[in-house]
Amino acid sequence: MTVLENIIIPVVLTVCSETVFFSLFGFRDKKSIFSLMFINAFTNLALNIPLYLCKATELSYYSWLLLGLEILVVIIEAVFLMYMDRKNKRYQIIPLTVASNCLSFLLGLVYYTIIR
Repeated sequence: MTVLENIIIPVVLTVCSETVFFSLFGFRDKKSIFSLMFINAFTNLALNIPLYLCKATELSYYSWLLLGLEILVVIIEAVFLMYMDRKNKRYQIIPLTVASNCLSFLLGLVYYTIIR
């Protein structure tokens, strides 16, 4: 698989899906949109570059690495977004972050198993 398939497409899918997801829940101002796009691009790269480089031969090792990195991504995104939105929808950030990451993960599965 190429860098395009492993790095660029996941970043675009994640940034688009999670930004749209959060906008459906009221995060529509410029600051929120920019923050969402930035943190999702950053965490997606931080997730997919190690996965691309690890060259795991065992599916179980790859799965545990993916699970650990996904949990770390949710924590980083939630903390960052709570910091960026200190007054309004702070109580919603954690469940929305978990749900948006589940959505982008499922979209990635669909892309890699059905479309590609």
